Amino acid sequence: MRRVYFIPLVGDGKEAFIEYFEKMSREYPDKSIEFVREVAEGELVVLHTHQIWPGNEEYVTMDFFRFDVSGKIVEHGTPCNKYLIVQQTTIQCISFGKPVVNY
Repeated sequence: MRRVYFIPLVGDGKEAFIEYFEKMSREYPDKSIEFVREVAEGELVVLHTHQIWPGNEEYVTMDFFRFDVSGKIVEHGTPCNKYLIVQQTTIQCISFGKPVVNY
């Protein structure tokens, strides 16, 4: 069965998925990822992360996985939103370029 990833930088298939994350680990060794929550229901798993990249750029990601009956990933997609500092004490979360929540 073909493994499909809906991320332009990640090719389809197991090897491409592993290769992409190994490359990211080598190129950005100081990047940190905090797993905020994991949700699983049936064939679907969602991972919510907070990432801090070099230069203190912060992102919130939601990784969506669909698994087949043997437990292998058959689909994966990740919308990624960058945190924007609005004021010193306010962080605004954006979605598709539009503010949705202030923290």
